Amino acid sequence: YALPKRAENEIDLEITTLRECFEVDAMTYTLISANEVQLVGILKSGDVIIPDVVSYGGYDYTVVSIGGMSGKLLKSAPIETAGHTVSSVYIPWSVSFIWDRALMLKDIEFIEVAEANETYTSLKSVLFTKGLYTLVQSPVGSDRTEYIIPDEVVEIANYSFGDGAPGKLK
Repeated sequence: YALPKRAENEIDLEITTLRECFEVDAMTYTLISANEVQLVGILKSGDVIIPDVVSYGGYDYTVVSIGGMSGKLLKSAPIETAGHTVSSVYIPWSVSFIWDRALMLKDIEFIEVAEANETYTSLKSVLFTKGLYTLVQSPVGSDRTEYIIPDEVVEIANYSFGDGAPGKLK
């Protein structure tokens, strides 16, 4: 088995704690390893570009996942928006894991993924795993009334069309 890349940051355990949350540019992150974070909140409205690296406290952290958080528990839940209206999300090359329901935001209309991302892709604003094997998330806030799932899709992720209310899809 290949071992994960060794952390490049030296850790000061007095100030850096696993699951510590911090805010940079109106986005909330939680520390999931010595040099990696998960995006857990977007505290602004409009189009959102998730960075591949975020700096905090003198350290650089790679944004590797997107998902909800409750207390210190990472979970399958929409990311926190605190009432803000997120209309689109750009996912960088660095994100390799997205929790079910993480991007199930009621106003999101468009999801785009960096071409260099090795795990995810987007097609007509819908999020898929690379190669279109799994449909991960259809934007719930889209004005679309119908959607034809590409033939390449083998699996449809939980909650990929909403939580019982698929937006305007019929």
